[in-house]
Amino acid sequence: MMGLSNLMLDVVLIVIGIAILIKGSDMTVDAASVIAKSMGVSDLLIGLSVTSIGTSIPEIATTTTASLASARGVVGAAGVGVGNIVGSNITQITLILGAAAVFKSLDIQKKALSRDGIMMLMAAVLLLFALSDGVVTNIEGMILASLYIIYLFLIFKSEHIEGEKTEIDSTFKVITTLSIGLIMIVYGANILVKSSINVAEHFGISASIIGLTIDAVGTSLPELAVAITAAIKGLSGLSIGTLIGSNITDPLFSMGIAAAVNTKGIPVDPAIIKFDAPILIGVSLLALYMMGTEWRISRKEGALLIAIYFLYLYFNFVIKV
Repeated sequence: MMGLSNLMLDVVLIVIGIAILIKGSDMTVDAASVIAKSMGVSDLLIGLSVTSIGTSIPEIATTTTASLASARGVVGAAGVGVGNIVGSNITQITLILGAAAVFKSLDIQKKALSRDGIMMLMAAVLLLFALSDGVVTNIEGMILASLYIIYLFLIFKSEHIEGEKTEIDSTFKVITTLSIGLIMIVYGANILVKSSINVAEHFGISASIIGLTIDAVGTSLPELAVAITAAIKGLSGLSIGTLIGSNITDPLFSMGIAAAVNTKGIPVDPAIIKFDAPILIGVSLLALYMMGTEWRISRKEGALLIAIYFLYLYFNFVIKV
């Protein structure tokens, strides 16, 4: 067991890793948005694609890095990766959606529920199916990622919107920003995964729990920022869209890419299969039910979602441990 000084260092490194991930994600999304607009992609489609993927970059990077570390035989890495995906989705549906609704009741567009909401639930079910046999194979990963790409294609096709092309002021600046952002994402993810495993070992708990809780909150901060800011400004559609979009991206694309690059497959903690993944489906159903009642999520419902999140934390740190 490592000393207290090493523990404190790893805790600080987790915070630094998350900060680097988020800053790198911001830079990458900004650069990608400029490139997309230069190609004539509309703001709506940028929101459905670039922004949704952008806010999920921390999860993509963390889970992929953990998957590659697991393939090299690093103990606990897989737990961090899988836990991060499941935990991030639970965090976004309960804590973040709840916090946004507490700031201001969120109005729901029927399309957000009938099309994207149902897809969010399907993504959670498909993730549980992939996890159910104790390993996510690279073939399953390719299937999950492919389903996400098909979903994006159908969205682009159904919207039938073309934006005006805008010229890039400085191609060199955009490419440089994109490159630095991607480097920061890879570096931050490596720090986060390694330090999370060390902290888990220190306390004698599974790396999955760290991934499900601490890392999940950290990598969900971009969604938190967008959702609450949008809610305060009265942009319920953007707030809901970001959260639903991320909860489609993470189970399908983030987990899909992570598993696809690991020919050995990603082993899954049985506790995640038995408890956390079913909880994800349960809170997804609850959130969709709330959205369908009067086509809004009220402040009281938001408070209930936050309370469920803290019960989930209690479940992980008291009952499971």
